Amino acid sequence: MQKNADNEETGQIIIIDSAFADTVKSNIHFNRGTYFSDFKTALDVHFYEDEHLEYSDYDSLFNMISWYSIKHDTIDLVAHIGEFETMALLLRFVGKKTIVRFFRAPHTEGNYFRMSLNDTFSNEIEVPPIRYKLKLSVIPDTVSKPVVYGYIDMEGGEYYDKRKNIQKSHRINMKFYFRSQFRDFKY
Repeated sequence: MQKNADNEETGQIIIIDSAFADTVKSNIHFNRGTYFSDFKTALDVHFYEDEHLEYSDYDSLFNMISWYSIKHDTIDLVAHIGEFETMALLLRFVGKKTIVRFFRAPHTEGNYFRMSLNDTFSNEIEVPPIRYKLKLSVIPDTVSKPVVYGYIDMEGGEYYDKRKNIQKSHRINMKFYFRSQFRDFKY
């Protein structure tokens, strides 16, 4: 087991453990993996508006998809938690650095999101977490293309969505297991 706790004092913990794959396999139901991992897992998610709980859901068999791909020197691992709109865990691997984000993008045209009240609106947003615990069976790579098994427990940072209330902040807390595999996008 290898533990990378460079940011442990701020609540950011990454654990790499090859034996963790067995734990994830017992906590997901794998459907198929032709172009991406398609699986069901327990999803515990809480949406907040101005620090008040807006919506909460626990689904023991939530259908998810996940993959990782490479563009230039960056590997992006995406685990979708949204069914009607793109909401996802985004893990970005650049060299030996791992970046964890909550990703939002609408399925419609328009700029809806911003990080602070003074920012301009954008059609997508990558929200840094306040704290997270990330466990992975392996760091993804595009040479051996291993299946990556993982778990995230994350408290997301604030962002703004003008489709709701332009002055109220939003954030998400989420916990789930995931399975991800390499997908080759031709850029």
